[in-house]
Amino acid sequence: MDQSSEFHDKRLVRQMYGDYLSQMYLKERVIAIMGMGEVLGMATLLIARDMEDVMNFHSRPLLTVPQDYPEGSIAYIDYLIAKRWDSSMRKMIQELIELKFPRVELAYWFRPGKDNDRLKLCYRKGAS
Repeated sequence: MDQSSEFHDKRLVRQMYGDYLSQMYLKERVIAIMGMGEVLGMATLLIARDMEDVMNFHSRPLLTVPQDYPEGSIAYIDYLIAKRWDSSMRKMIQELIELKFPRVELAYWFRPGKDNDRLKLCYRKGAS
């Protein structure tokens, strides 16, 4: 790959990510954690009705915004970006999801692994 096509690819990715974030922001599906005037962490999420929705969200093309289901009770964390990831950051994201989406009882995300993505699950406090 020559330098000009590499530059073009980076510009295209930035444009696609910018479009994705704009659409998710308009759908009110972006959660950000701020600290000292900067973003410490950010998550985009989709609301699902069942595990079939979660698996469909996970298998769709990158940076596309599918229809989600605001009446659903499952959050699918699509993208998660953080300067550091630890239990306090995870708790802050969870609290913001619980505050913004009171119907959500479960949250799923996929953690990349060597061989395949591993499904992770988080329960709402007080939910089984």
